[in-house]
Amino acid sequence: MSGISTRNAVFDEKKLEWMNSQYLAQTPADKLVPLVAAGFFEAGMLSPEWLAANRAYFTQVVELLKGRMRRIPEFVEYGSYFFSEPVEYEAAAREKHWKAPETASWLETLAGRLSALSAFTAEQAEATVRTYAEALGINAGKLIHPTRLALTGFGVSPGLFEVMALLGKEKVAARLRRAAKLIADELIGVTE
Repeated sequence: MSGISTRNAVFDEKKLEWMNSQYLAQTPADKLVPLVAAGFFEAGMLSPEWLAANRAYFTQVVELLKGRMRRIPEFVEYGSYFFSEPVEYEAAAREKHWKAPETASWLETLAGRLSALSAFTAEQAEATVRTYAEALGINAGKLIHPTRLALTGFGVSPGLFEVMALLGKEKVAARLRRAAKLIADELIGVTE
């Protein structure tokens, strides 16, 4: 029996996850929808009726997320912010991106600027964020990262401006204002 190894098989979980991530990234979103939706149903976040009425939106969410996922359950774990406001914000990201006292006012003002847009696209959201950062005299990243955290609850996500466009103007503005209040309230608590 030449060519057959007598050693025990080795299971490489990291390689399997990488292979699975490649498969997910290359699979059309509409084929992933039933698999991903099942996880949201099981988590009690969505219902089949909701999916039937909002399938196009759900498919866009899957399309945006699929390039970053390694396993189907991660869609629920890292994509819940598309269906409900973040309940928690990553502690390390908060410490890094929400520590500057001016962050609250930046997010509040950005919410107003985004609310004033007549059409809300990824391109317009990006132009608004970058123009405001320039007006503040800061690197755009100093505004992008706190914004991402406010919208998603995470320090990393798919492209911020695509996330913003998919969430829509009203949700984006409301979440920015909520985060600004949270940051301001924490700063008041620290100084008291």
